[in-house]
Amino acid sequence: MDKAWTIQKRILAFRVFDDAHIADNIYKNMKIIFEEYKIESKNFSIGFDNASNNTAAIPDLIELCKPYFNSKFFHQRCACHVLNLCVQKGLEILQAFIKPIKDALSYLWKHPNVMKAWLNREMKKWGTGGYEKTGKNGEKRGK
Repeated sequence: MDKAWTIQKRILAFRVFDDAHIADNIYKNMKIIFEEYKIESKNFSIGFDNASNNTAAIPDLIELCKPYFNSKFFHQRCACHVLNLCVQKGLEILQAFIKPIKDALSYLWKHPNVMKAWLNREMKKWGTGGYEKTGKNGEKRGK
């Protein structure tokens, strides 16, 4: 937060992280970056996804940074990641309904004559005429 009370966000560092992504290694890499920029005590919050190794690194990062408000706001989960997890779970549940529709559409696209007959039948059922092909100039070329 600057003097005008505007939140300041910056990407400070990109690092190659070849080590195992365990809590201790995450903490050590973050500590190196914080010390390099002399910001150990200037972090209000950190945003991570929900991976358990990230969550496990938080207590050590809290000890290092000693954030305000008893660290209540320190660990912020990435909203996009959380939303994506929710959507993926919803799609997983709906898969039993989605798959037959996808299979039917795939079949129709692979069999144009079947699609044409199905479209004609459905359009007549709903009183919209039939499926007609048209040429480049809009002339009818038959049903």
